[in-house]
Amino acid sequence: MGNILSWLTQGLGFKSEKQQYKQKVMNKTANVDFSSITHDWEKSKRLYDVLKKKCHPDLYTGEQNEAATRLFQLLMEKKYNYSELLKIKEMAEKELGASFL
Repeated sequence: MGNILSWLTQGLGFKSEKQQYKQKVMNKTANVDFSSITHDWEKSKRLYDVLKKKCHPDLYTGEQNEAATRLFQLLMEKKYNYSELLKIKEMAEKELGASFL
């Protein structure tokens, strides 16, 4: 009976909740530009590698060590977020005096 009912509702153009959800998800992901996502991921990986060397707490003493520890923790949390990594870079320049060429 259930198969007949689902066949009839599909034939009449009705969609189940599951089908409606799938369509909603497909509509949202259809507009995603995966090339920009991979490009940002590559940029964030390179910037992360530079920042983890410049902001490592073992390189600093005193108050700078505390700032470096805080920045390093932020760095670990925002590892894949390029815009947040750029903010951390600016903070490292101000608080640690780190220079990036």
